[in-house]
Amino acid sequence: MRKFKIVLADDHQMFRNGLINLLKDYEEFEVIGEASNGREAVNMVSELAPDIIVVDIGMPILNGLETVRQISAHHPGTRALMLSMYINEEYVKQALLAGAYGYILKESAFEELVWALKAVTMGKHYLSPAVATIVINEYLKKFPGKAKKVALDNLTAREREVLQLVAEGKTTKQISKILYISPKTVEAHRSNIGNKLKAKTWQELKDYALRKGYIVES
Repeated sequence: MRKFKIVLADDHQMFRNGLINLLKDYEEFEVIGEASNGREAVNMVSELAPDIIVVDIGMPILNGLETVRQISAHHPGTRALMLSMYINEEYVKQALLAGAYGYILKESAFEELVWALKAVTMGKHYLSPAVATIVINEYLKKFPGKAKKVALDNLTAREREVLQLVAEGKTTKQISKILYISPKTVEAHRSNIGNKLKAKTWQELKDYALRKGYIVES
């Protein structure tokens, strides 16, 4: 089994000791260094080349955000996981832009840190649930009012149902039975969908449905 080397960067010795003791139960992780400030953390990454560095956002001399920026810029082989006491939209945004692979709240259960570490070892990102909600809300702000309508392509709920079934290869008769509507109504929906999406063929509709996630290709 490969061991992933970790550096812990936090200015509280007791907190670092707690993480070290807890991580001893996981054979895939090995803590190879501890830093009490950001400058020390950057130097330690240069010397030890760990796979992961767990960084407290609020550290002396060099704060966690700047620490992650420098590590991401000069040591791309080391992935940073940000620890924070703050559920703050700006902190989250800056951490991710700095190159952090995750943002974990210090109040989270220890198991969540382990999940985050495992995700990072696979090159994935991990956010505490409360943090993920902030990120999602921020994303949705970019699609207010009219933009949301455009994103849904002006299809009604029924038309989206018909689109999925057509894209799955169902016939008009089959769709009629599944949705408990008449074949004539199905044909009307098919016509409306084609007009709204400006699709000339049902293959075009299927391709569109796949792109937009109305159906998932098995």
